[in-house]
Amino acid sequence: METLWRVPLIKAFSRTCWNDEYFLFNPASGYTHVLNQLSIDIIDLLAESPCGTRDAQSRMIDTWRIDADEQAGFAQRIEEHLHQLCYLGLISDGTFDDTLLIPR
Repeated sequence: METLWRVPLIKAFSRTCWNDEYFLFNPASGYTHVLNQLSIDIIDLLAESPCGTRDAQSRMIDTWRIDADEQAGFAQRIEEHLHQLCYLGLISDGTFDDTLLIPR
């Protein structure tokens, strides 16, 4: 079964862009993360609607207009980003009840 990635805290995040870097504050963890454009694009994609790894890879390849000869490497990069963003608590893979993290 494929992982379904999502962003349960998207409405709670506070985001600022400065000099091509994004600063994303997660009130559930109290941490501010410095992210690149690819990470932000992945978060925005998943905020629109949850999707699986393959769908996220395909949509990011289209969004970033990746040439055919570079798609396999870029797809691997997307998968690594998904796992890193999940580890940071910015996206969810659904393995636990992350609704408990949403500030009220």
